[in-house]
Amino acid sequence: GTGHCSPCKENTYKMENMTRCEACPETGSSGPGAVECTCNLGTFWTNKSCIMCTDNAFFDTVTQTCIQCPVGSVQVNSHTACSCGAGLSWHPLSRTCKACPKHHFSSAGSVQCEKCPLYTVSGRGSEKCAPCPMGQYWHNYTCETCNESGKIGNGVFCLDAYDEQTQELRASAQRNPPSSQNIVFTCILVILVVTCIVLIVLLVARQRKQRVNKQISMSYSVAPLTGGSESDWQDMRADSMSGPQVPIICALSGNDNPLPGSEENIYMFQQNENTI
Repeated sequence: GTGHCSPCKENTYKMENMTRCEACPETGSSGPGAVECTCNLGTFWTNKSCIMCTDNAFFDTVTQTCIQCPVGSVQVNSHTACSCGAGLSWHPLSRTCKACPKHHFSSAGSVQCEKCPLYTVSGRGSEKCAPCPMGQYWHNYTCETCNESGKIGNGVFCLDAYDEQTQELRASAQRNPPSSQNIVFTCILVILVVTCIVLIVLLVARQRKQRVNKQISMSYSVAPLTGGSESDWQDMRADSMSGPQVPIICALSGNDNPLPGSEENIYMFQQNENTI
């Protein structure tokens, strides 16, 4: 019988010079009866294959070709766009980076601009958003002055003047919290001060104890010496060596072994712990 032609199935294709339908590559797809495959973003159809742009190029969907990114930007998102600097966004039609509109922002390396969060605003080409200046309040992405008497804007709302001052103090404390270095320095200083106080107390206590011991160990007084023999003196010396706190009478006559009997330079002192 006669032959019958039917369209190629989904995800297959057949070009004019082909005799049968062939499957699309893994990075491409097609509908029924396609003559070529549609490649995924960042790749383009050429020589029956989906090819990704190389180096610092991106795939231009208008020209269906790879185009080098502008100087200072790099390809991103699988070669589908080029990155831009802070406050800029990528425009594929013009293939350039343009400034973000008012109340939008972008950081370095971004492709698109983002809208500012509530209660913040920004100018054109901004890297970040911020509240309204002090004295004004936020209203639908505009900064306005409070019209009510006794009210002042804190950058977000209209508040009583007293409340506004309180809010400013809190905001200042949050903007300038104590650093970890200051906390560590303060702790070290407190430890040093406490250590010095303890050392001073111990030193004073030691000196006081030494003075008391000295007063106890050496207590001089003048006393006359009458009578007695050398044997009595030696017996007294022997008794004094046998125990502490024994009163001893000795004559300082210039001899190494003083004897009783002289009434010149006679002293009586208290011995402490065998000190003769």
